[in-house]
Amino acid sequence: MVWGGGRSRPSVAFSLIELLVVVAVIGVLAALLLPALLRARASAHSAACKSNLRQLGVALNLYTDQYAELPGAPPWFGGVMLEGPGRMSGRGLLYLAPFVSAHIYSVDGEGGIESLRVLNQPSVFHCPAKGRSNAPSRDLGGTRQRWLPYGYGYNGLGTRLRPPTTVPLGLGSVESQGMVLRVRSADIRSPTEMVAIGDSSEDLLGLLHPHTELEGHPIRRVGTMHNAGANAVFCDGHVEYAKTTKWTETSEAARRRWNNDHLPHPETW
Repeated sequence: MVWGGGRSRPSVAFSLIELLVVVAVIGVLAALLLPALLRARASAHSAACKSNLRQLGVALNLYTDQYAELPGAPPWFGGVMLEGPGRMSGRGLLYLAPFVSAHIYSVDGEGGIESLRVLNQPSVFHCPAKGRSNAPSRDLGGTRQRWLPYGYGYNGLGTRLRPPTTVPLGLGSVESQGMVLRVRSADIRSPTEMVAIGDSSEDLLGLLHPHTELEGHPIRRVGTMHNAGANAVFCDGHVEYAKTTKWTETSEAARRRWNNDHLPHPETW
């Protein structure tokens, strides 16, 4: 088509090369921005996790103020560690449920905390860095469904892998010679240096431990979900972050923080 003056209409379409250049520029910008966005999301998850642990630390102190001892049924019974929420290994954390919410737990026939009632409703027991995509599944209402992983563990054993014969090293009580030995608030030598609850590598509420293997089998250990590290709350209520290798290293300074007498106990490594 010819317009006035004999001039043709200017083209408004992009050429193929121009489109390819625009796509390439967008791709480069996305590649530059994606790591920053991932770091921002990871930082947000870590901040929310620290908030959860802070609340659990407050709940732990409320519990000890009321009962003058640390929560937790014996994590070992007859030499066997019982797994999962509602079982002994998880009850150290379940005992804190009434101090953080009145609606997320159920009780057994004896009035004790049995299990968390909700599986897919986020709460302070769920680390936000643990998504649903790789979460375990179970039968719920006749269908196989995935649940929201919990993500936290309780320092019930200290550095020991086997049941103590005299006194507990961690925060959980132990059974010895037919008696239940409970950890009292006064038994913790250094509350500011005693790990209480932290990110776990497992998806259920359970024990948190500095060892990474037991006779060749992985055990519940410190997690790596926050940039190869984990958050933990101490007995005085403050929260710290460190790389997983730092939490679990076999040094006296690191292992002291797991035992209530603030001693490294190398015989348990």
